[in-house]
Parts: sequence; C-alpha cells; structure tokens
Amino acid sequence: MKQILLIIFIIINVSNLKSQTFNGKIIYESDYSNIKIDGLTNSDLKTAMGSIEEFFVHMGNHLTISNGTIMDWVLYRKEASKVYFKMKDEKNVHFKDSNIFKKKLYKIEYYYENFKFLDYDCKKIVIHFGDNTKITSYYAPKLYVDSKLFKKDKYDGFYLLFSKTNSISLKTIYESKEYTKTVIAREIVKQNISMKKFNLPKELDVIKAPW
Repeated sequence: MKQILLIIFIIINVSNLKSQTFNGKIIYESDYSNIKIDGLTNSDLKTAMGSIEEFFVHMGNHLTISNGTIMDWVLYRKEASKVYFKMKDEKNVHFKDSNIFKKKLYKIEYYYENFKFLDYDCKKIVIHFGDNTKITSYYAPKLYVDSKLFKKDKYDGFYLLFSKTNSISLKTIYESKEYTKTVIAREIVKQNISMKKFNLPKELDVIKAPW
C-alpha cells in the first residue's frame, strides 16, 4: 500500500512540475549577418536595433527591453490582446492588435538530435513561411511554457513558435530578405515577476501604431 501511494505521489509531482510554466528573466545577445541593405553593417544594426535584450515573462505577459537606439521596449499584455511599442525619445506608446499575423505558413521541420545551450538540452525546429523567410529555434523542453497563455499573441509569429515547442527558445535565428538576426540566451533567471513590470507608463499616451 505504501509503495502504491509513493508511486502516485511521484506521478502527481512530476505532472505538477510539467505544468509549471516558466516565469522569469532571460538575457539574450543579438547578432546580425547576411545583410542585404546597402550601406548597413553588423555594427550599424547592433547599434540601431540592439545587441542585448532583456526578456521578462510572467503568466502570459512579456516585456523585451532593448539597448538599441530605435526602440526602448516591446510589451505584450495578455488581458489587452495588444502589443505595445515604446520608441526612443517619443512621448507616445504605439500599439498593434496582437491577433494579427499576416505571414502564410509554408512548412515546419523538426529535428530531434540534442543541442546544448547553457547546459540545457535543446531540440531544433525550423518554421518556413511563404515569403521565403524562416525562424529557426533551439528550444529547451525543461524550460516549459504553457503556450495557451499566449494564444492571442500571434504578432511576429510568437504564438506559432510557442504552440509548436511549449518551451523557451535559447537560440533563435530570424532569416528575412534584408538580413539574418541570431539571438542567443546568455543568462536565465527563474523568478516570479511582479505584474507591475507589465504596466503601461501612466505619463505616456497610448495610440494606434501607424505602421
């Protein structure tokens, strides 16, 4: 009887661990290559778009803070179903509907060999789109994410990627017609993030993005 109870206890605890979605902070480093924009270099893109990104996530909300000269941060608030953008030196916050993603999915490739990043075993997935762009992600299954929390965050393929991996990506490669952006995790901190972190600044006006 004791042995049966022990087995049940272990099963329940393993299930609970699996269901605990990742909350915390990840620091990513960005690099740019295959640049097809005349006059721009890797250094130019790092300066403008940022070389370091701080990614905060908690229960379906996420915030990315960049050290670039174009944008301060990008915020998704689950309750609003909007993505908010704060551009440098602007007194407004722009928003877009997070339910809209216009790219057409072409195919998805799964790779089941193991890759190592920050001592985490990772799997690889490549998502191809109809416009010949693609996203390659090396994701860590041990850093479980409940993708249902991001079901309304389709912007830029965010939910599409999470829905296929249910995990945090430790290396992501975005290949577009203009350049390739590679983002690699350098530090992972598991912690509960205060919901205040995802509040919009009261002193700034919120307007619809013109782009």
